Amino acid sequence: MYINQAGLVPSTILWEKETIIIKTRPHKKAHCRQRYLRGQKTTNQSHQRPLKPVVRDLVMTFQKAFLFLVLLCATVMADVNQQHNHFLKQHVNGEMKTQACESQMRLLKLNGPDGKCKVKNTFIVANPKQVIQICTGGGTPQGNNNLVQSNNAFFIVICTRTGGDSHPNCTYKGSSATKNVIIACERKLPVHYDGDVDIGTTGGK
Repeated sequence: MYINQAGLVPSTILWEKETIIIKTRPHKKAHCRQRYLRGQKTTNQSHQRPLKPVVRDLVMTFQKAFLFLVLLCATVMADVNQQHNHFLKQHVNGEMKTQACESQMRLLKLNGPDGKCKVKNTFIVANPKQVIQICTGGGTPQGNNNLVQSNNAFFIVICTRTGGDSHPNCTYKGSSATKNVIIACERKLPVHYDGDVDIGTTGGK
């Protein structure tokens, strides 16, 4: 049998040799043919066999579904983070004082649903970490929604509008209290201030 320099038997020469063996040595016919076919089958499986169309379609469908889920999760997280940052800006201020209501509300330019200056806004006098802890074990869930009441009381400053309709002409008066706060949590992050209750009570605003 002829072998080239690469150590491989060309398919055309192998076929010719098998033909000669079949004609001259019949008792080797089945053995030689089986050996040739086995080598040919191995070559096709290793290098030439493509994915079946059904399998290829399933793989593509899975890849598209996985990519969609990744994008969806990223979008949801981006939305939650945006709400969380807005909540911190609007309701959390570790240095807030009652006399700072007018300047702080003018700085934030908060409006109500009617487009006018917000009638009332509450500031939790604490750092962000303390408020986040309400959503991560430091609070009691309220019903079947995402509202959580803080287990600990917080010092709060309530800014109430006393005049004007639009910024910067609105005036505010500040008051303070120590209460349990109720906030909405999404993915263990505070995203909305729902209200506050007297210490030792539950529910209500």
